[in-house]
Amino acid sequence: MTAASYSRRKARNGIWTVFAYAATALGMAMLGIILITLLWNGLGGLSLDVFTKNTAPPGVVGGLLNSIVAA
Repeated sequence: MTAASYSRRKARNGIWTVFAYAATALGMAMLGIILITLLWNGLGGLSLDVFTKNTAPPGVVGGLLNSIVAA
């Protein structure tokens, strides 16, 4: 292998490594955005009533007690 071939291969490897890290960072950022959105919208619905009241009919506020106890 010649020195020119080696340096070209090393440069190409560096470029693809940067692309791989960038894709990983983008994916992690998107997952972080999803997690933040889920927590932002979901924490407001959590209260002690969710865990201590029985499941109510549709349209009525209720909890998850019977689902938790049954499991």
